[in-house]
Amino acid sequence: MKRMTPPLLWMFDFDGVIADSLDIFHTSLADACRTHGYEQIRDRAIFLDIFDHNMVAGLLQLGIPSERITAILSDLGRRLATAMEPCQPFAGIPEAINRLVAQGPVYVVTSNLTAVVRAYLDRHGMHGVRDVLGSDRNPSKQAKIRALVAQWPALSPVYVGDTLGDMEEAHAAGVQAVAVTWGWHNVNRLDRGHPDLVLRSPLTLGLP
Repeated sequence: MKRMTPPLLWMFDFDGVIADSLDIFHTSLADACRTHGYEQIRDRAIFLDIFDHNMVAGLLQLGIPSERITAILSDLGRRLATAMEPCQPFAGIPEAINRLVAQGPVYVVTSNLTAVVRAYLDRHGMHGVRDVLGSDRNPSKQAKIRALVAQWPALSPVYVGDTLGDMEEAHAAGVQAVAVTWGWHNVNRLDRGHPDLVLRSPLTLGLP
């Protein structure tokens, strides 16, 4: 595994890395899809398969047309705005994020909604995150990662994710891909994405 060399630009996925939201996100997406006539995402395995790639690409692969996906994501956002309120962060994550923001810029790049994630971070005391780039701003994590790298050319960029799709998008954007094992995909699945580093505890984030 590579050793990350500071100064670093930290970019985090949200669901499954910061927020312990698997059940909430699955239920919200399945309900939004069912409202628009698509039932298959109720199956947990099919839901997780979506995140082998970018979420929108995964929905397209299920045969959902792009114009329906736009409506589904809008519905998803409304559901998550309420459903995320009781959701807790993984143990040690707020402390790790606050430690990192004292060292340099930290961003969240996510398939969740910008306003939902920003409210969540504030609610759980993670106030130093520079910005949240949700799917409402751009559905492509790769594009959002590239934009941040261009903004901070002197820093070594790192994307922290919990799915095979996160690893895929990080590598496509040309940044180090860090996999965490406490999220949605297990370590065997993550290994297929050839992560540069695998973290097994939030307590190790940002430590030498």
